Amino acid sequence: MIPLDQTEFSNREETVHGNCMSACLASLLEIPLSEVRNLAELGDKWFPYVWDILKRHGYAFHGTFYFNHPKRGERTFHEFYTLSPGVDGFVIVGGKSPREYVTRGHSVIYKYGVMAHDPHPSRAGLITLEDAMMIERV
Repeated sequence: MIPLDQTEFSNREETVHGNCMSACLASLLEIPLSEVRNLAELGDKWFPYVWDILKRHGYAFHGTFYFNHPKRGERTFHEFYTLSPGVDGFVIVGGKSPREYVTRGHSVIYKYGVMAHDPHPSRAGLITLEDAMMIERV
């Protein structure tokens, strides 16, 4: 994993959305951020795009792990790692941003239950852990 910082940031009007998830994806794949589109701008088409870029770089998406879900209950990183080793232990985790105007959430990288990289310059992390992407090398 090569930590990369996001280059686009959400604004208070919500007319611009940051590229934190794109920065996390580029960091995990160890490719330049310029090679990953801002996923927030792709709308419903972000998932097929991620699936394709993972495949092109020798990775696969195996599902989403939910930490605090009404139907799945409280779940831990230990449970996550029994289902997916991540990329050398690194995983993209999504949750609530500490910036109150970011309503679509924020993405950071964790390793074995500890934040390893926040692509936002504040390095403030997440207020809540909601989900993690199960990405593995093929």
